[in-house]
Amino acid sequence: MSKFSRFLAFLLIFTLSFSLFANEPSVKIDEYREGQETPSWLKNLRRSEIVTLGSLPFTTLSVSLGYSLFKGFGNGFSNGIPNPLAKDKNGFSTDEQLGIFFTSLGISLLIGVTDYIVSSVKDKKTEKKLNQTKE
Repeated sequence: MSKFSRFLAFLLIFTLSFSLFANEPSVKIDEYREGQETPSWLKNLRRSEIVTLGSLPFTTLSVSLGYSLFKGFGNGFSNGIPNPLAKDKNGFSTDEQLGIFFTSLGISLLIGVTDYIVSSVKDKKTEKKLNQTKE
C-alpha cells in the first residue's frame, strides 16, 4: 500500500469518525423563537445564493462555448472551432480560462441579484395585496 493510499484511508476514517460521536446540538440562538417565521429578505437572500451557485456550471459552459465560436469566427474557421476541453495547443490558454471563469461568475452573480430583486418585488406585491384585503 503506497503512502498516498494510507494517507487517504486515514483521512477518510478520521473524517467519518466525527459522525459517530455527534450529540444533539446544545447551542441556543437567542433571536430565534419557536414558531417564528424567518424574514422574507433572508429567504430571498438564501434563494438568490442557491440560484447563483446553481447557475455557475451552466453559465461557464455557455460562456466557454460562446467564446469558442467567437474565436472560431475570428480566425475564419481556418483551424475549426477550438475545443474548450482540449489540453493540447488548440485549447484555451490559462488567461483565456480565467477570463471565461470570471465572466461566467459575473453572469451568475447577475442572475442571482436579478432573482433577489424579482423575489423581493413579488413579496412586496403579495404583502400589499394581503394588507388591502384585510382592510
